[in-house]
Amino acid sequence: MKKIVFLFLICMPICQVVSAQTLKKQNQMLKDSIGIMHKVIDEKSSVNSALSKDNSTLKNQNVLLKASKDSLIKEQKTLLGKYKNLSEENDLLKDSLFIYRGQNKTLNLQVDSLNTKIENLT
Repeated sequence: MKKIVFLFLICMPICQVVSAQTLKKQNQMLKDSIGIMHKVIDEKSSVNSALSKDNSTLKNQNVLLKASKDSLIKEQKTLLGKYKNLSEENDLLKDSLFIYRGQNKTLNLQVDSLNTKIENLT
């Protein structure tokens, strides 16, 4: 029994030393992990900041593009209105031209008739 107690008393400090060394290693590993996690968090924070700035820039560009789009749509509507008016005016001019050609043809016939009468009289 004395031998068992003796072995127990000898092994106990060795186990404590091994446990202490293991705990120190684990503690250092945890410190290293925490350091790495802090770096990752810092990197993520800087990436989030950059993305936030990019997002803000894109939102501003989107607002400008929407304003440009609205302006272009308004201009397009104005031009379509002008095109419609010009098209109607063109149709009226075509109708007038058709009428004037008919009148010109009638007048030419009258002139020819008068020329014929003049020739007959002379």
